[in-house]
Amino acid sequence: RDDPLLPHSGFRVKKAQEVAGVGGDVCFGKAELQSEAYWELFSDWVLSLSLWGGVMRPYTPSRINDRFFLGGPTTLKGFGMWGTGPREQGYSLGGEAYWATGLHLFAPLPF
Repeated sequence: RDDPLLPHSGFRVKKAQEVAGVGGDVCFGKAELQSEAYWELFSDWVLSLSLWGGVMRPYTPSRINDRFFLGGPTTLKGFGMWGTGPREQGYSLGGEAYWATGLHLFAPLPF
């Protein structure tokens, strides 16, 4: 990316891995990948494409605080916090895998 806050062009890829289980009662492996691309269409008009996903491999029954959750302003705008995915009695259960995409057009304010 050409700018960390308001990019006009470029790419960003982020990979994260997590392993739990050494000396504990929970054992799992997790991997996440996020990618973003930015293209300047016109002066200060920027198109952004985002792809992200993750997978969890539990070796013991997974706990709710270790699972993935989607929904809210940082993942899926228009949905409540953790508003997507499996639910039980109105509560989000999270998931062991996810994927999502986003397409945004950033334009300057007219005033």
